[in-house]
Amino acid sequence: MKRISLSLSLIAITIFCASSIKTYSAQNTPADWQKHTVYQLNGGEKRLKLHADLWVVSGKWNERAQLPYFAYMPEKNRLLLHIDRQRIANPGPVFIYSDDSGATWSDPYYMHTDSKGNSDGNAATGVTYLGNGKLIAAQSYYWFSSDYGLTWGNQIPVPNASDGKPLYEWGPLMVDTDPSTGKVTRLVETRYKENAPWGIDDSLTKDISQASIRFSSDGGKTWDKEIYVPQWSGVNEVEQIRAKNGDIVAALRIDMPMPYKTLWHDNYCGLGISISKDNGYTWSPINELFHWGRQHQSLAIMPDGDIVMSYLVRRGYPNTPDGQRCQYGTEAVVSHDNGQTWDLDHRYLLYVWESTISSRDTYVDMCTGCVTSTVVLPDGTIFTAIGEGHRVDVTNRDITPRDITIVKWRLNPKPVNRDNRISKAPSDSDLRNKITPFPNSKASKAASRKNVATLKEGARVSTSKCSLDPKFLLYDEYLYPNSTAMASIPAWLQIQWPNAKRIGTIDIYPGDPSGYANPSTECTPLDYQLQYMSDGKWVDLIPPVVNSPRYTDIWKPGQRVDNYVYKHTFKPVSTTAIRMFITRSSDSGMRVSSAGKVVVEPQDRCTIIRSIDVFEAK
Repeated sequence: MKRISLSLSLIAITIFCASSIKTYSAQNTPADWQKHTVYQLNGGEKRLKLHADLWVVSGKWNERAQLPYFAYMPEKNRLLLHIDRQRIANPGPVFIYSDDSGATWSDPYYMHTDSKGNSDGNAATGVTYLGNGKLIAAQSYYWFSSDYGLTWGNQIPVPNASDGKPLYEWGPLMVDTDPSTGKVTRLVETRYKENAPWGIDDSLTKDISQASIRFSSDGGKTWDKEIYVPQWSGVNEVEQIRAKNGDIVAALRIDMPMPYKTLWHDNYCGLGISISKDNGYTWSPINELFHWGRQHQSLAIMPDGDIVMSYLVRRGYPNTPDGQRCQYGTEAVVSHDNGQTWDLDHRYLLYVWESTISSRDTYVDMCTGCVTSTVVLPDGTIFTAIGEGHRVDVTNRDITPRDITIVKWRLNPKPVNRDNRISKAPSDSDLRNKITPFPNSKASKAASRKNVATLKEGARVSTSKCSLDPKFLLYDEYLYPNSTAMASIPAWLQIQWPNAKRIGTIDIYPGDPSGYANPSTECTPLDYQLQYMSDGKWVDLIPPVVNSPRYTDIWKPGQRVDNYVYKHTFKPVSTTAIRMFITRSSDSGMRVSSAGKVVVEPQDRCTIIRSIDVFEAK
């Protein structure tokens, strides 16, 4: 290959056997691009199919690869990709690059190593090209490169906020340059602070995060005092881009809204847009695009000035048709008017994957993915890198495989319909937030049983003292299995319908398997009654249950229980209500902070239920 003309000082100087990652590498490996289809929504009409290519960069690594960040350097036509490789030996951030529009790539090389060849760089959550071969990457340190990303050094600690508290960053910086000289005149950085830890009850009544902005006029060596934007209260990750008309467009990850905040799960964060017309000093109110389930956004500008935003769909897709696996994905949406409006009715489904884990497994969130990064080449080709989890295996949680996947695609140049129902719908509506990626797929036989424990079927749930909104005990194919703690013993939960249902099977998803090794255990309901309402009285559906199996009874080291569930089938009955009455839990009364001591009295111990499915009798 003619491009391999680097001197020996830049070619594979040192190879470390522990990791098989080179210090530097020549560009010599063809990418394993596979034919791929990107689907574009077309309002209420049939979705459009667009030809694309896909490459699972880390497909042969069998490790935890995450945090992909692209930078494009036009002078060399170089695509530079940052990846954090969490390996068993010598983990650390690496780069790969391509100088031929993604056809071939360098082998991965460490961002920086110590004298023994061990990685000592810190994973960057934003890589930014400054021009003239110079780059900056940031997280807890700013790292600098002046040779198009081959070597990194001169790290500078990231300054804390003016009050001394840490500020967190997630995306690349925005670069302002002198239009006549191309010299960098200002860097714009967004960061956020946390007002309350995730999952603390106090955080339910206030915004958890507060985003800010600050500026540097010396290439990132020093920074002005941060400005806390009032409109960004309840905002964490922010990415910005300079629009064609000169405005700065910021894409914002919005803290979890109520009632999803009660789930203590940040995959329910939303996504919005805020715009500055005065170079970043003041900002518009947030235009909320999605109320929940979309985040990890990335902005890029097309040659004609349109803005493309990619983002992860961590919630908002239903489970697979058989109900057994969650689905996740990456979408993209376009603004034709400098970020003022976004064409949600014609957004792109770039890549959809399903979990390897049961949709009722509390580990399922590990499959969601983390980060999208999108760049546009001068010819309009778009590269979107995705941190995703289609191979996640919880039997090896420390280094469970996660992958970096790149989709190479283009915008649809052909006309689409004028449907704008989604764009006009309220941001918190199901029409805006819930879609089925492949609506024409056929449901499997396993999905033929009708679950009536759903809001759609009119089910309503009530409970004894409980940690969450009880409605989250009802099945919803768009929501996670949630660990709902009944905070007393005895405990009860009741499901009612406005009209009688003829039922024959009840599946109970007990406990929290992720807590099996904690002092308190997984809090499985051990003894309980399952009853139905008949002529105004509670009647047993099955004999009282004693000593139900705990997760630890069936779990084996190195394995996982894919579908930890109590299944009860009985002679069909017609009823308007069922009840589960729990009299004993596996909760030991110990807590992580109690150093092995029993600190919770028996009547105040909890039992955990993730979900209850009630199926109509055939």
